[in-house]
Parts: sequence; C-alpha cells; structure tokens
Amino acid sequence: MAVLGVDIGGSSLKAGVVDLVAGRLVGDLVELDTPQPAPPAALANAVRDVVARVGAGAGGSADVDPAKVDPNGAIGCTFPGRLRSGSSLAAVNLDESWVGERPADHFERAVGRPFHVLNDADAAGLAEMHFGAGRERGGVVLVVTLGTGIGSALFMDGELLPGTELGEVDVDGRPATEVASWAAREELGLDWRAWADNVSRFLQRMQDLVDPQLIIVGGGVSEDPSQLGPALRQPCEVVPAALGNAAGLIGAALFASHSSS
Repeated sequence: MAVLGVDIGGSSLKAGVVDLVAGRLVGDLVELDTPQPAPPAALANAVRDVVARVGAGAGGSADVDPAKVDPNGAIGCTFPGRLRSGSSLAAVNLDESWVGERPADHFERAVGRPFHVLNDADAAGLAEMHFGAGRERGGVVLVVTLGTGIGSALFMDGELLPGTELGEVDVDGRPATEVASWAAREELGLDWRAWADNVSRFLQRMQDLVDPQLIIVGGGVSEDPSQLGPALRQPCEVVPAALGNAAGLIGAALFASHSSS
C-alpha cells in the first residue's frame, strides 16, 4: 500500500510517496521552501504545489506501482505546532494566525483531497516505533527531535500519548529548546561538545520526568549521531533515530492510513 505524505517544517515542505509495507519512501522526494511568513492561505497554496509535484512524478517512478497510489486518496500531513482535536493551539515557526484554525480544512480546500494532520514530532515517533529504532519495543519510549525546536513523542507499549511538548521543560533555568535544539547550537555559537552537554542535561531531565526505558533521538543529528558524543550515554538506553529526516513523512502517511481505515 502506498500513501502520500507531506512534512511541513518552519523552513521547508517535503512530500513523497510512502510504501507502508516496507516503511520507506519510494520515488523522488519533493521539497519546497515554506512561505515566510506562512499564514493559512499561503501555506495551503504551498502544500497544494508540493502535492502537485509529487503527483506529476509518482506514477513514472520505477519504484511505485501506479495502481497502488490512489490519486484521490487521503494524504497524511505533519504540522509544526500544537494540535488539539484537529485545531492549532500554537504554530511558532509558521504564523500566529494559525491559532484556532484547523489545518486539515485549509489543505483539503486547496488540494481537493482528504487530509489527516498530526504534530510533526508525533509523526516522526510513529514512524520510528513502527519501522525504525523503536520497532517491537514495549514500555515507555520517548522520541525527541532536535531541529528548529525540540519535539517529543511519548509511547506506552507502542501506543502514542499525543501532544507532549517536553522540549519546553527547563534546562538550567531556560527552556530546553533554547539551549539543546539543533538551531540553538548555531544561535548560541556552541561547539559540538558544549551542545552535546546541553542535550545530555535535557535527556537527564526526561529521565526524571517520564522514566523511559528507551530514548530515540531524531532530527538532523540522526544523520551523524557521533556529534552527540556523551549525550548518548545515559542511565537508560539512548539510540539515534533510524529513519532520518524521512521519519515525519513516513509517520504522516501511516497516520493517514490508520485514520482512513
């Protein structure tokens, strides 16, 4: 089964077709810049454009059976902000006009297809639990994504507890996202060791708060986990994410499949 996924970030939108049997992208990944700023109308138009580019190329990919890609099927989509019952509570890296809006409604009107939208970190977590580093792992598993901010996805025996915002907890008196995110390293001018020390303190806070058996660290750093150094050595097991930057797309497609069934 193949489903189209869209991953919305503060700087770029990515879209592609996901094989939900193998848990991987097939065909070409399409990427566009996120509008700056990105209020509902502008972002919905960008989502329409990125979906159209995937639709134009997916059927011609040698990896995709065109019969398995429903041109009218539901699309899974991530959203970089807090959601409750489908409505946005915050979208810091997009535009504050999203507060109170239902992203799925805007995207469906622009694209003309059903959308199933979930938080970006929750999507990455779903992908890692089904196809990646958390596969077949029980107990409490925490997935954190280190990017523009810090996202979190919390699981109990494989079931997602949606909507956690653990990147906002304090580390040394400041929100963790301000000292341990990928963006914070550049903004603060930290070398890799200093940044890894901040990440390590954040992971220690996570152990104090939720006592996970496993922490999966994703985001850009998962491409080269050696940059985290001692941050990966904690009392609990800490491993890099297995699916890299494709995790959000894969998780969004998986969510759409489950929500449509």
